[in-house]
Amino acid sequence: MNSSSIYKQSNTEPSSHVLDKKPNQLEETSNRYNWLKSFVAGGFAGCVAKTSVAPLERTKILMQVSRAYGLNTFPNVYRGLVHIYTTEGFLGLYKGNAALLARIFPYAAIQFASFEFYNRTLSLLSWNRENPLTTRLLAGSLAGATAVVCTYPLDLVRARFACQIFESKYDSLRHAIKTIFLSEGGLRGFYSGIYPTLAGVVPYAGINFFTYGLLRRLAERKGWTERNPTIVSLLCGACAGLVGQTFTFPLDVIRRRMQTIAMFRYNIEAEHAVAYLPKRGFGRIIPALIHIIRHEGFFGMYKGLSVNYLKAAPAIAISFTTYDTLRHWWNIPTGKYSATASAS
Repeated sequence: MNSSSIYKQSNTEPSSHVLDKKPNQLEETSNRYNWLKSFVAGGFAGCVAKTSVAPLERTKILMQVSRAYGLNTFPNVYRGLVHIYTTEGFLGLYKGNAALLARIFPYAAIQFASFEFYNRTLSLLSWNRENPLTTRLLAGSLAGATAVVCTYPLDLVRARFACQIFESKYDSLRHAIKTIFLSEGGLRGFYSGIYPTLAGVVPYAGINFFTYGLLRRLAERKGWTERNPTIVSLLCGACAGLVGQTFTFPLDVIRRRMQTIAMFRYNIEAEHAVAYLPKRGFGRIIPALIHIIRHEGFFGMYKGLSVNYLKAAPAIAISFTTYDTLRHWWNIPTGKYSATASAS
């Protein structure tokens, strides 16, 4: 081998090696940006969905807690909306929405991003590789729990603001945070009712992602997704929301009462209030359910379910569809681990 061939070989190998590295580096950078864009897309999807149903959300909360405090101002959705509008005006329908958006952006972003992480991780386990629906159920449950733990204090503050139609206790978000911290045991006060929340959100989120993936798979097999992808996404999301709400709503009632009891505990009888006082652990959930059934009947556990049906179906539908649309607009690849992918 002559010197010129040796020279050429020594110069071509490093250059090809460098060229091979560039696509990998670009791919890694692209993956990092895609993760960030997916995170932001999830946050925006949650904000759009929740804002679209904010009046119904506030009415639902007031329906859930009004009976416990001896009030019958909100017997149904229509009268509740009319009462809020006549007493507080149009903006009253959106009271607490700023606190809601401050919570829902990180909540939805964390939930979508963590779902895809858990879905990918669980899919690699040998015992779970052939069960995509089970994977979606487990990943959705873990994602819901992760999002709740990270954002629960903002949810509690938002619920307190939504209930101020009875009593104006907080002047601003800052005042609410300061008052809760000083009068309710510091940081622990911001987690009142988190146990029934976790008990409700874990199956609710799991059922949502499970049902969406199942229906999306059925739609793809029928060829509907290619013809009407947006309509399919909306319908799958709506059905997922309805199924999830039906199974977990009683725990949502307990959560709201635990979150707001500190605002009214001195206005109601101690015997009636004790079932809703926040305590540590999951052991308080069953006594609270029994108390509601005993004092309000079986359907007391489903107080506000009608309005929740009206809001849950469009909210979940809009959330999944917005997330899917933003991923498409921002050129984020939709892999099999995506939240809006089918369980195939």
